Amino acid sequence: MCDPLIVHWPSGIGRPGETRHQYVHAVDLVPTLLDVIGIEAPGYIDGVAQSPFDGVSFAPTFVAATAPSAHTTQYYEMLGSRALYHDGWKAVVYHPPAAIVYDGSDARRSFEQDVWELYHVAEDFSECRDLATAQPEKLAELQQLWWAEAARNQVLPLNNEPGRYGDVRFVRERYVYHPGISSIPEAMAPNLRRRRYRILAVLDASRAQVMDGVIVCHGSHTGGYALFVKGRRLHFVHNVLGASEHRVVAEVELPMGPVIARLEFTPGERTGGTVALFYDDVAVGSGLLPATTPVTFGFAPFCVGAQPSSPICAELIGRAELPDGVLDHVVIEVAGNPVRSPRAEARAAQAMQ
Repeated sequence: MCDPLIVHWPSGIGRPGETRHQYVHAVDLVPTLLDVIGIEAPGYIDGVAQSPFDGVSFAPTFVAATAPSAHTTQYYEMLGSRALYHDGWKAVVYHPPAAIVYDGSDARRSFEQDVWELYHVAEDFSECRDLATAQPEKLAELQQLWWAEAARNQVLPLNNEPGRYGDVRFVRERYVYHPGISSIPEAMAPNLRRRRYRILAVLDASRAQVMDGVIVCHGSHTGGYALFVKGRRLHFVHNVLGASEHRVVAEVELPMGPVIARLEFTPGERTGGTVALFYDDVAVGSGLLPATTPVTFGFAPFCVGAQPSSPICAELIGRAELPDGVLDHVVIEVAGNPVRSPRAEARAAQAMQ
């Protein structure tokens, strides 16, 4: 399966209407743009080492129709179905989830029982001639290469049952975030539901006259939580499914200068829990949350330093960005096994669509 790509750059290409047939992939777009702009990809951003691009520039094809494709190998995987492109050849296998199988095959069969297809796409662009039987050695070569690429890109273990197994690659007991990061989806965000946790925010209360803004938040008006500053005091609010809001507010203002604002949450035996607020090691507030979000915060993301979705509570207006320089970084530490029901999470996500 291929998708068309149209490149429009009159001053850089100058030959409208020409067609190219070199293999390119979506991951090649950014390297190509950087190439034609004439800048190198940064090795570090804000002191954080950046992962190298998997893609390569296809800018040479703009000026030479016969330029060789620089992208020689690319793996694919989605919900158990897989493919691998390599040097003009492509191996594919169909292994869909049970809910969308359409060819009568057994979607619960072992991945080792899958029947692969092989196409020489350099000569058979439309993938009409399956050469798996005629060239088993070439198929075996591409299969072995797929497993190597899958391991390198953390695709394994294979799973064609979405929602049944959680993706544990991003699950940690300690997270460190700096302001300015992009919004993070729930699958990659800290899972704080029904767990003991604490949030430490390294602040400098002398950096701005008005310090109102979000430190961290996750969710929207339909449910979520937010740790934020308002009136120079630390606030924590938990919005339960858009039906009720429970909050704890510090009894005193933040001290001038550097300070570590800390929240500690201890879950109750069945629901809710207690919240304690600290400035450094000084207790400044506490309260009871009679209930917390049980399953999911929906599609609204986790964010640091701002609120990307609809207001979690009335005090947070618009993006509610914390002024520059106030927040250095945030540490979130969690303990205890997360109480999760993937089926319940899937149902809740569908209900919020």
